[in-house]
Amino acid sequence: MFNAFYLHLISNFIEGTAFTNNIFWVNDDAGHRGVDGESYSTCPGVAEALMDCAFVEGTQTEYSFARNMLLPGWTNSAQFTSLLDPAALQAAYPGLTENWVINGASIGERLANAGLNSVGAGGGNFRVQPQSPYAAGGSSAASDGTALGANIDQLEQAQGLMGPAVATGILPSVAMINVMVPDLGAACYVLYGTGTDVTQFSRTAADTTSSQQRSLQVSGLEAGLTYNFMVVCSGASNASTGSFTPTYNVNKIGRRPRQ
Repeated sequence: MFNAFYLHLISNFIEGTAFTNNIFWVNDDAGHRGVDGESYSTCPGVAEALMDCAFVEGTQTEYSFARNMLLPGWTNSAQFTSLLDPAALQAAYPGLTENWVINGASIGERLANAGLNSVGAGGGNFRVQPQSPYAAGGSSAASDGTALGANIDQLEQAQGLMGPAVATGILPSVAMINVMVPDLGAACYVLYGTGTDVTQFSRTAADTTSSQQRSLQVSGLEAGLTYNFMVVCSGASNASTGSFTPTYNVNKIGRRPRQ
């Protein structure tokens, strides 16, 4: 999840504005480098020059722009034509430190260089991957030490949603399914099988560990086959209303051939 960075300034000085710890997708419509002063005639220029005028009164700097990822997008976001040159974006913000412009010859390459999951991967959002320098504890993480951008794990937990389910420790006959769940002690289990008919899947015993981070073992696997699995967890946030809506994640275990 990240924000489209587009400021349309139409009022007088705005003091104390802060842009920090964000992931911004920056398009370059009309050559504005993400900041437009269409109705702000007293402040000519674009990008940092316009921000300096709009957010600074006299000689006092009244805004901060730091520890943001700037991901260059399109020069025409309506037609998705021509990519914004990262060097041109960097040049538009010369006086701003601790901001990171992402390079890449394509949108996919820029997402990869940023360490971001594409839509449909890692839970269907733009979650920062653990190995990325922008992830929690990384060299370019947010100022509070968490991942740059939205704290997606916290958002999912607040909604009663599980995080992405990941298969690890894959052996010829067993594998571990790791997942973050919203409630302590909730009963969680894994359905898994080689087909797509969930009613024919095997099921693990319910795990009620008093932890949000769960590791569930699936067994009886056969080397060389691909298994689909589904993690089902009760006791989500809506359990407090008296209703019951299990949440689940679907993924695949890529089996390694037997040595």
